[in-house]
Amino acid sequence: MTESPLAPSNARVKYLKRLLSDPKVRRSEGVWIAEGVRLVEEVVASGVKIRTAFFAEDFTGERHEKLRSDIREGASETWILSKGAMRQVSDTQSPQGVGVVIEPPLFDDAGLLEGAKPLVILDKLRDPGNLGTIARSALAAGAGAIILTADSVDAGNPKALRASAGALLRLPVLRAGSREWLKKELKRPIYATAGEGGSLPEERDLAAPFALIMGQEAAGLDPAWETLVDGFITIPMEGAVESLNVATATSVILFEAARQRRARG
Repeated sequence: MTESPLAPSNARVKYLKRLLSDPKVRRSEGVWIAEGVRLVEEVVASGVKIRTAFFAEDFTGERHEKLRSDIREGASETWILSKGAMRQVSDTQSPQGVGVVIEPPLFDDAGLLEGAKPLVILDKLRDPGNLGTIARSALAAGAGAIILTADSVDAGNPKALRASAGALLRLPVLRAGSREWLKKELKRPIYATAGEGGSLPEERDLAAPFALIMGQEAAGLDPAWETLVDGFITIPMEGAVESLNVATATSVILFEAARQRRARG
């Protein structure tokens, strides 16, 4: 480990900045980037490969030292950054002084699309915070995988990783082919949400395998999907509420599915 803190102008700091801000760079390098003590602890616990660990020069404390020791055992290389450089490679207002560049988790994709667990399809989802929240709920509710269409935010987005509280390290995330290909491969009903006119969540057999397609935050579901949807679900709401956040709506349906599976035994 080099002990001389890297300045903001250093080439390695500039590389981290590109990884942080550009999904194309992350994809071309085949890496994700994560920062913050809790998330990096999740990374270590998950066992994914750490290519590079980077620490702020003032990263101290008992918890910090344990994390530094744990990371050193598995990281290919570690860098010390100046406080100014650390601020530049953080997307939070108060950097916690630690981050890692990791290889995405590997899952055995065989059988995922045919498994019994619910699948979540996210079409043109743009907000990384929503992706992270959905992943966290999906993992907790026993979903089998998240499937992202081509125009959706990438799972390696640092904000998505942070919002998922580590769930994106443990839940398989796939990139979808065409709508028609996906419909053919899933071999299960696809449901979508509708503001009115759909079945109530408890009226659908959600204990059986199904896929839930959720659309973009502002525009909703692309009409092109509607011809491939087998049924619509309407979440009943009281009060003057017109709609739910996409992550909240997804969570409601997935936990109803989990309730039905428990009831069926």
